Amino acid sequence: CLGILTFAHSSTLTFNWRRIMSANFKVLTEDSQFQSELSEAGGRLVVADFTSARCGPCQRIAPLFEEMANKFPTAVFLKIDVNQCTSAAASQGVSATPTFIFYRNKTKLDTLQGADPETLEARIRQHYGDGEGEEIEDSGVPGHKINAGCPALRSFRYFK
Repeated sequence: CLGILTFAHSSTLTFNWRRIMSANFKVLTEDSQFQSELSEAGGRLVVADFTSARCGPCQRIAPLFEEMANKFPTAVFLKIDVNQCTSAAASQGVSATPTFIFYRNKTKLDTLQGADPETLEARIRQHYGDGEGEEIEDSGVPGHKINAGCPALRSFRYFK
């Protein structure tokens, strides 16, 4: 994405925007990565975006999907191009893009087809705190939650 800044002195600066991706957001390029990521996630929510570079709605919702990784830091977000990972897409019954599939403990919880940001976020919220043993608490910062099972975050509760 090319950005242009114009300053008061009429000089223009052109630069490339660089997205900073969250550690919980991964782009998969090989079929073998899919099962590996599901296994590594364990009891955390996994949201898989089965997408295509040639799909207009997929491209429109892609930045919003990346933002969800920041809003839901204990979930795992996977971007999977159906043209690169054909076996993964076929094994999950993906017949249209974008298709979002929700998993926990390698078990499929839910499927959402289409590029509706509000519905996507609602489904993520619905499944986000459903994990056994996960205590999710509002931190007071919009879009940020505290997982009481994380010792590092638990210590910050005293500074509220």
